[in-house]
Amino acid sequence: MDPLFFFGIGVALAGCGSIGTTLAACREILTIPRGPGALGTSALLAAMLFILLVGCGIVAGGLWVAIAVAGGANG
Repeated sequence: MDPLFFFGIGVALAGCGSIGTTLAACREILTIPRGPGALGTSALLAAMLFILLVGCGIVAGGLWVAIAVAGGANG
């Protein structure tokens, strides 16, 4: 198999790891009590949503590379 295929799979797995880490961070944001003057929960969750979307893009890019190298893409 082409090494680029394994690279694409590795990138997709790394993206899955970032998604799992981001979801764990979201859970922590919701459980940690906030003191006065702290950054709002909604602002932190909005930042985590952006990071989650980036992780999904990494997974999609890695899978796209793996599928294209494996011959599943035309053009």
